[in-house]
Amino acid sequence: MNTTPRLFCNPIAHLRFSGGNYFKHFWFGFKGVCILGVAFITGLIHIIFPFLFPFVADELSIYLGKQCEQHHKLESQRRQNKKLK
Repeated sequence: MNTTPRLFCNPIAHLRFSGGNYFKHFWFGFKGVCILGVAFITGLIHIIFPFLFPFVADELSIYLGKQCEQHHKLESQRRQNKKLK
């Protein structure tokens, strides 16, 4: 997995890599940003009040990472199946 951050990419290639259309890309990204937002808010609450939400931000971050890995794996399999046909 490439860990070098990039600010810009080819938008058509990125949409193809992400599942083929804008709406799939938007929906997956929107859900991810909402999860990150909840993790951010619960994390802020936790640093002020350590007895509240002790593991929520960690668990949400791990969940989102697993969802991204699963998405990338499924898209890779989809592309491989498409090439074989």
